[in-house]
Amino acid sequence: MATAIDVAKYMIIRAMKDEDPITNMKVQKLCYYALGVYSKLSNGKKLFNENVEAWQHGPVVREVYKEYARKSNGITIPDDYSDLSFNNLEQKAVDITYTYFSQYSAWRLREMTHAETPWKRNYEESKKNIIPFEDIKSFFDKSITIN
Repeated sequence: MATAIDVAKYMIIRAMKDEDPITNMKVQKLCYYALGVYSKLSNGKKLFNENVEAWQHGPVVREVYKEYARKSNGITIPDDYSDLSFNNLEQKAVDITYTYFSQYSAWRLREMTHAETPWKRNYEESKKNIIPFEDIKSFFDKSITIN
């Protein structure tokens, strides 16, 4: 099983290869969407075990936030990127996520997640509530079509 940091590193690497600087906020949203896409592809399994929390600016994986918090204006390729390995379904999920969702700015992704049930149901001002995986799974099962 991947970790949220693995997914974040992959998204950063893809963005750098596309010469598209990526921010912590955008990485957060891509990790969230990758979790949902993988759940949809795998019939309800988790891509990573870390919790997703409902923060002011949308879904956040705390471990990823801590890793990249000081690099909010653009993250570069991590030094230890060569150890990333995903199984075929994980790879498909992160590729689909990046291909579809990376076209949007961090702020557009923020707006999108704010309109979605998992964040709306769990966000409370000044709190960082965990978004239950079941909420993410249910939303992606109903709302996302993957061909």
